[in-house]
Amino acid sequence: MTWQDAALRRALLWTFERFAEGAAHFSKQLWETETMLADRVPIWEEELRQEGEARALLRQLRERFGEVPDSVGTRLKSGTREQLEVWTVRLLHSSSLDDLFGAEAASQQ
Repeated sequence: MTWQDAALRRALLWTFERFAEGAAHFSKQLWETETMLADRVPIWEEELRQEGEARALLRQLRERFGEVPDSVGTRLKSGTREQLEVWTVRLLHSSSLDDLFGAEAASQQ
């Protein structure tokens, strides 16, 4: 083996080692990102589902009572899934926004 062959072999070996280190680092980052996304996706799905329920309830409120105050939209957006379900059922029997939110608002004071 000539000195040029030996130098080329060392250079190729050095390049391969650096590539392997980079690939291992990239693989670890990819795995961490995939794990993070797997943890976050169910949370995002729940948040989107809750936002959709709040929007649907807001549309129903507008259809039933006309324009509603911005505070109602804010309240719906910050409501829990359980609250949204209660309000959706309560809407069937409410004749006003006070009927819908009244008992809850009184208990929070």
